[in-house]
Amino acid sequence: MRPLSIRSSLFALSAVLSMALACFATAPAFAQRAAALSSIPRLDEPVVDITGTLSMQGRQRLDARASELRQRSGAQLQILIVPTTAPEDVADYAQRVFDTQGLGRRGFDDGLLIVVAKDDRRMRVHVGTGLEAKIPDATAQRLIDEYLTPKFRRGDFAGGLDDAPSVLASLMNGEPLPAPRAQHRSSSAFSTLLILILVLMALLIALLLPLHLHRQIAAQRPDRARGPSDPGRQWNPDELTFDPNDPEAVRRRQERERREREAARDNDTDWAVAAPPAVRAAEAEAAAAAPRADGDVAAACARGRPPAQ
Repeated sequence: MRPLSIRSSLFALSAVLSMALACFATAPAFAQRAAALSSIPRLDEPVVDITGTLSMQGRQRLDARASELRQRSGAQLQILIVPTTAPEDVADYAQRVFDTQGLGRRGFDDGLLIVVAKDDRRMRVHVGTGLEAKIPDATAQRLIDEYLTPKFRRGDFAGGLDDAPSVLASLMNGEPLPAPRAQHRSSSAFSTLLILILVLMALLIALLLPLHLHRQIAAQRPDRARGPSDPGRQWNPDELTFDPNDPEAVRRRQERERREREAARDNDTDWAVAAPPAVRAAEAEAAAAAPRADGDVAAACARGRPPAQ
C-alpha cells in the first residue's frame, strides 16, 4: 500500500477542519433553537394540566379512567394540557414528548398521548406504533373532530376528555368508533325543534283558516254578511278600507248603491201588478157590482123599505 502523498494529506486535513468549523458555527444556532423550544413538564401522573383548566374532581376522574384503561389493556394513556407549543407545531411537540418520556410498555410501544394546546386551540392524539393498526391516524382525527372539538368549543374540556378513555378502549378491543353522544343530542334537539315548528304552523293554520273561509263565504253570499252597525243593509268588506280620495273606490261605491236602489225598486212593485189572476178577477167583479148596489139602496129608500140584505 502506497503512502499518501503530501497533497492528499493536506486535502484531508482541510476537509476535517472545514467540518469542525461548520459544526462550531452552527452550534449556537442549535443551542438557541433548543432553548426556544417549549419545555416538557414532568409526567408523573396520567393527567398533567399546567393551565389549571381542569377542576380537582375532573382531574381525579380522568386519572381513574386512565388507570382503569391501563389495568384492562396494558396501554398507557397520558393527557397533557399546555398553554402553547410554539414555536413547534402541536404534532412535533407531541412527537417530542412521546420520544423523551418513553410512553408505553417496552417492546409493545402501546402508549397513547393526548396533547391539548389551549391558547393555540390545537390538539393531537399520538398513538404508539404498537396500536397504529387498531387506531390509525384517520380514526384518531375522528376522535378529535367528533368527541373533543364539540365540547371544547363549549368550554367543557373535562367532558371532552372524559369520553376519550372509553372510546380508545373500544378501539383497542377491535370495536368500530361509536357515534358520539353529542351527535345524538344534536339530532334530538333538531327533532324537538322540528316538532315545535310543526305545532306552531298547525296553530297558525287553525287560527287563519276560519277567517279565510268566512271572507270567501262573504264574497260569494253577501246576503249572509251583515254589518254589525246596520243589520238590514248588506255589509261590504271594502267599506272598512274606503278612501274617498280614490276615484276607483268612489266608483265602486256608487255602482253598488245604484244596484241596491234598483233592487229596492223591484221589491216595491205594485200589488195589483204582482197579484195572481184569480185575485185580480175577483176584484174586477166587486168593482162592477158596486153601482147596482147603490141603485138598490136608492130605490128601497124611495119605497120606504130597507133594502134587502
